[in-house]
Amino acid sequence: MSTHSALFTSCCDLFDPQLIIKGVLDVEKLPPSNKEIEDIVSYSWNIDTKYYTAEIKLCTTKKRTVGTEEFADGVEAIVIYFNAGQEESFDLAKAWLPYLKEISPAVQLLVCKNIPQKSANLRHAIHTWCLDNDFELVELEPELKVDEDDDFQETTGIQRIIQALHAHMWPNMILKESPHTVSPYMRKLMEEESASKSKQEQESASKGDNSSSPEKDDTDSNKTQEKSSTDSVAEKSPTASKSPKASKSLKEEGDKAAQVSTNKDKMLDDLLPADDLAFMQSLCSEEDEEEESFEQLFSKFRLMKEKAESLPQDQKKKYAEKVTIAFWKAIGGDEDEIGDLSDLSDAEMP
Repeated sequence: MSTHSALFTSCCDLFDPQLIIKGVLDVEKLPPSNKEIEDIVSYSWNIDTKYYTAEIKLCTTKKRTVGTEEFADGVEAIVIYFNAGQEESFDLAKAWLPYLKEISPAVQLLVCKNIPQKSANLRHAIHTWCLDNDFELVELEPELKVDEDDDFQETTGIQRIIQALHAHMWPNMILKESPHTVSPYMRKLMEEESASKSKQEQESASKGDNSSSPEKDDTDSNKTQEKSSTDSVAEKSPTASKSPKASKSLKEEGDKAAQVSTNKDKMLDDLLPADDLAFMQSLCSEEDEEEESFEQLFSKFRLMKEKAESLPQDQKKKYAEKVTIAFWKAIGGDEDEIGDLSDLSDAEMP
């Protein structure tokens, strides 16, 4: 059984952390639990995403403990529930910090039912604490309704908890073999190229049959036929018949296409504030710290969302694309799979 786990706990007597585990497993009744150590039980969870599979343990405890050293080493995520309406409950949640500093879980979620919109000071205090201590706040039943026109829609509730656990790079994950993704434009070019080659081969074979004679055994004669056939194919080959003027024209078209691609990338880059752009570029170059880079980027997501809201509506989508690409690269995603994302239409070009 896996030694890697996510630990769930509650700082509210009226809320059992097993309720969150039920939501993660999507069951009405939990299966029999396994006793890990004193005061900690677990439930198996087989993660199966588009990109990987992993078997982990969802552990729960009602006491403030990380168990033995061996168990603590396997804790990759911590989920703490608290009552936002009780200051004492929030204080109990904050009391977990000394324990977490010893194990440094990659995923740290602070969960509550919701924070009333009228409690602006309370919301600010909780958000500030979360940012200072690398926690993400998750509301199970947020009062604020989701704007369907918002390109930066946030996932909430149990689904957000599942999403955060899925996004973690579990040490025992088994990657799936994903098929190579080709854009429709490139696929069409490849099909046309394949059809053109097939036609040329058929014409070459037909020409060879008409010009060959089984009665000719002379070596010089055979060489003459081979040269004639080769010349015939060369005449039909687009590359062999290019004039200097045609080659120059093709080169100019290639340079123009490259310039358009550069303009697209520059346009996306210009949408990001200078500090965000430098930060994202540094993420893509830190190959040895992918997990840490993702956590850093995620901690800035709320700030990026606030900046996006200040942009004109026609620029929000482009900004969202750039942020999405940065997230994808930070978790080691295959760049080919998002090739279409940054391919802006001609109408969007300046």
